Amino acid sequence: MEKDFELFKKGCSWFNHSNDPIEFSTPEIRYSNDFIQTFPVLHLLVSSARTLDLTLNAKKEVINYRLFSWTNNAGQNSGWLCRFDPGMPGFNILPEHLLLINHIGGIEESYSEVDKDEELLTLNMDSIFIGSNCYQDMRYADYYKEVTAEEGATALHTADFIGFATEVNGNETFYDLNTKAVYLYATDHCFDNIQVVGGQPEYTFYTINGVNDFIDYVEMLASQWISYNSIKL
Repeated sequence: MEKDFELFKKGCSWFNHSNDPIEFSTPEIRYSNDFIQTFPVLHLLVSSARTLDLTLNAKKEVINYRLFSWTNNAGQNSGWLCRFDPGMPGFNILPEHLLLINHIGGIEESYSEVDKDEELLTLNMDSIFIGSNCYQDMRYADYYKEVTAEEGATALHTADFIGFATEVNGNETFYDLNTKAVYLYATDHCFDNIQVVGGQPEYTFYTINGVNDFIDYVEMLASQWISYNSIKL
């Protein structure tokens, strides 16, 4: 199973660049009925994966990971490195989000040997779902309010927004704790699958086509990964 880690390292060579010691183990995984019913597509995907647990003994902390690996019929490999955090964020998150990270953690890295020109929710992401990387409200709330004021628009109420996914370029994806609706905040993008939120200026808040809430987002992410990588379930 450590061969899967070597394949992952080929795709994400920057991981553990300081060469901290890593312990490997094979997990025994049981997915609850609640998880299976809430995320049926994700469950099909992760239950078809080869799994390897990693404990990274870094200088400042011990980090627990689970590596999910797939190989398609063409022999092309792909994988997610998911991080499990101890404890909870210091603010509320959706029950569905908690259910997800309790079962698979959050996605810290992903790689694929498939090379196709398609938009993926995992593309160029710095973090997805990881509890310790989530945050309440916007990081750039003052800038957003300035932009809306300049455009004569009314700013969305973002105090109950939870940022759960961040791109390398700084774009952020949120869900609203009250409505579970998902929003992308993108000051720079070339996406075709998004629409500007009504009444909001361009390059601020967008909705993602086909995504109404957090569960939709998770299931779309899983469906895209299955299709893109031609994973046989």
